Amino acid sequence: MEDILTILNMLQAKRKIFLPFLAFSWIFTTCFLFPEPFINKGNASLLFNILIIYVYLISCFMLLGMININRIWAVFLFVMASDAIGIGSRYILEYGEVSNEINFTLHSTLGYLLIIPLITTLIYLLMYSFKKWFKL
Repeated sequence: MEDILTILNMLQAKRKIFLPFLAFSWIFTTCFLFPEPFINKGNASLLFNILIIYVYLISCFMLLGMININRIWAVFLFVMASDAIGIGSRYILEYGEVSNEINFTLHSTLGYLLIIPLITTLIYLLMYSFKKWFKL
């Protein structure tokens, strides 16, 4: 438990360094994982879905160390903005391809932009309650 507290304190102290890193990694993750198979009803392996959940859990842990619980909307808006930039990057990356017509439907894009920030914020709140419960 002391190691977790040390990591959270380090993230809080060096927030100006880690927040741009987290934003870049979130944008990169969104760019290459959109559309997620469990949102877009595609075929995906269990390992791929576990990898996605793992990446988002690590990102939520980093957010826990950098953003106070009083700014819960900051978490939601940070994730939504990073997701929007990542989706825009994916669109630019695949501009002119047929896959844009398949991947960038209204359902999958809005679902991703609303579901992922909501789930991330809920995981953030859950991690905060564990932090408070273990008195970290």
